[in-house]
Amino acid sequence: MKNTSLKLLQYALACVGLQAVRKDRVRDLSILDHEIEALNAHSIVNLVSADGEVLEVNDLFVETFGYSTDDIIGQPITIIYSESEWSNFDAIHAALTSGTCWTGEQRLRRKDGTTVWTRTTSYPLFDKSGEHVKSISIRTDVSGSKFSDSERDMHAALHMFQDEMFMFTPDTLRYTYMNRAAMARWGWSETDYMNTPLASSMPGFDEEAFLRKVQPLLDGR
Repeated sequence: MKNTSLKLLQYALACVGLQAVRKDRVRDLSILDHEIEALNAHSIVNLVSADGEVLEVNDLFVETFGYSTDDIIGQPITIIYSESEWSNFDAIHAALTSGTCWTGEQRLRRKDGTTVWTRTTSYPLFDKSGEHVKSISIRTDVSGSKFSDSERDMHAALHMFQDEMFMFTPDTLRYTYMNRAAMARWGWSETDYMNTPLASSMPGFDEEAFLRKVQPLLDGR
């Protein structure tokens, strides 16, 4: 399991099984290895202190958000929050402090600034005196379904334009989308244009000259 703490995953599985974690109900449980491996492979898990400092993360957290374990431990969990989620932190923290689990979708941010959508459930952990000391969050990456819906809506809107519109990947210069007007111009269907090089529809296309012109955009300048 690489660097993932067995204790962290035991906590997480205990929380999933109990559905509500109060007081001192979370203890070391005898859990089958394959269940722990499954959790580590498919769920993004992090443990934070009562004030939101990251204490532990699992391997999939590192992979998803792009932070190494050394980078993220000790940081506030809000480091992965997008600006639109900052206002939710206090509400989530208040729910956990009161002993209530929190579940919802979150728009979070990777280290490189890109967006990741997760379905999140956070559970409060208490010590034997009843004090809220930690919280554990178990997330599922739902970015694929979010982006699929938004892309479908965008493509439907672009099909309504009479002007030719198309999209392509900047690294390969291959088409990924054409609206109906563009497909009609070249007599292509959706299966025809997908991953087709721009040069195939533009005689005399100078790839090097084009890349020189768009490089500032690709660099964010």
